[in-house]
Amino acid sequence: MKIFFKYIFFIFFIFSAHTVFSQEKKEGGDQKKEGTSVSKKKERAKERAKRRAEKKKWKEARRNKRMDEKKVKAHHKRIQTKDVQKRMKKSKKKSQRLHDNKREFFLKRWFRKK
Repeated sequence: MKIFFKYIFFIFFIFSAHTVFSQEKKEGGDQKKEGTSVSKKKERAKERAKRRAEKKKWKEARRNKRMDEKKVKAHHKRIQTKDVQKRMKKSKKKSQRLHDNKREFFLKRWFRKK
C-alpha cells in the first residue's frame, strides 16, 4: 500500500509540476519590451541623423575656411613684384626638395661658390 501511495504521489507530482511556473507572467510585458526596443531604435536613428547633420555642417565650415585661406594666399602672391615672385618660387622649390629628402643637382653642388 505504501508503494501504491508513493506511485500515485509521484504521478501527481509530475503532472502538477508541469503546470506550476516559477514566476507569474505580467500582463503586457512583451508589448512593453517591444515598445522600448522600437523607441530605442527611433532614438538611435535620431542620434545618427543628428551626427550626420553636425558632420555635414563641420565639413562645410572646414571647406569655407580652406577656401578663404587659399584666397588670402593667392592675393598675397598676386601683389608681389615679379622678382619677389621668382624668389618665392625658388625658395618653395628648394624647401619642397629638402622636405622630400632629395639633394641638389650634382653640377650645382660641384660648382657652387664656397
